[in-house]
This record gives sequence, structure tokens and C-alpha cells, in this order.
Amino acid sequence: MDLTRLSSVCIGTAVAMVINLCTTACSLWPEEKSETTAPVVNADTQVDLRPPQSADSAGSRAESTASPEVKKINLNKYIVSYTGTQSYPKKYPISLMFDSDADTAWNAKFDPAQPLPWIEIVLDKPRKISHINITAGWHRINRKGENLAHMNGSIKMFDVLLDGKQVLAQAAQKQTLLINTHYIGEEAKVIRLAFKEIWPGERWNDIAISDLIVFGDKTE
Repeated sequence: MDLTRLSSVCIGTAVAMVINLCTTACSLWPEEKSETTAPVVNADTQVDLRPPQSADSAGSRAESTASPEVKKINLNKYIVSYTGTQSYPKKYPISLMFDSDADTAWNAKFDPAQPLPWIEIVLDKPRKISHINITAGWHRINRKGENLAHMNGSIKMFDVLLDGKQVLAQAAQKQTLLINTHYIGEEAKVIRLAFKEIWPGERWNDIAISDLIVFGDKTE
């Protein structure tokens, strides 16, 4: 073999060895990873992890999960007058239902042989009525240790009339101290509560109501 041919073989072998070494080194070099930052989620933030949905299905989901609750407002500030049965007009007038004082109450005798007790409230204009909250009286213990709320009768059955039309008939359990009527959802200016039956009290058959609040759907 002449020197020129020998030199070519040696150079080719050397080049091959260098290429092989480079390939091996590259395969052993650690892969560079792209940096990703995890989203920061505050306590008040909600992240939806569900897959994207079509416009139609997303609309259906929003409708099905939307809360039916509507913000309620106290309509008592819009009451312009109230009347009703006044068994004890001097001592327990109807105004005591609207003084936000649990120690006072409107009282009315309940006698099935006589006209049944009722209350009528007039608002400044027709407003959408949501429900009515009735708190039985009296919320106090007398000197003998007796619960006055149990001494009086308690509401058993009553009707709600809006502008002269009956919209609700509701019953209550014995000695229920707080009654929330079912949702009404109708506009009216005149609200009447007609008491049909009572649970007899431990001492008296009077109806006693400490507070009455008319709630409406907030539309303003």
C-alpha cells in the first residue's frame, strides 16, 4: 500500500470516529425543557376545568345552573296605610306589627262565631310581591316563667289576597313562631291576610303577631 492511499484511509477513519463521538455526546446531553408557569388562582377565583362546549350546549348549561333567586327588598317602607280587626285598639294596635320590636304585638280575638280577623295593607303603588314574613308574638317570658308566644293562639290557616283576589292559602304547624309564605310573584297595591283557623293557645285564643314584613322582587 502506498503512502497516499494509507493517508486517505487514516483520515477517513479519523473523521468517522469524530462524527461518532459527536453523535454519542449529543444523545447523552440532557434535553432542554420549555418552562411553563402554572396559573395563580386566588381564593375567590373559580377555574372551569370542563372542556369547551358549543354555543348551544353552553347556553343550556347556563340556564340549568343559573340561580332562580331574585334579590328581595323590604316593601314596608312603601306602606301608606293599614287596617284590620282591632280587638284591643288601645293596648295592642295594628301599628305594633310594624315597629320591629319583638316585645310588642298586635292582638285580635279569634271567635269562629264572629267575623274572622284580618289585616289589610295598602302600598303606594302596585308592586311585585315576593312573599310575606309573619313573626308570631310575644317573644318574651312573663314573671311566672311562661312563654307568652305559647299562651296565645297561633296561626293554623290563612289566605293571602292581592287586590281582592285570593292568591294563596297556607297552613302552619302548631306554635310556629316564624311563617314565610310561599312565593307569590304577582303585582298588587292592596294586600290582605285573612286568618281562617288558629291553634288554641295554652291560655287564650287570640292571634298575636309581633312583626309583619312584605317582601318584593327587586326590579328597580
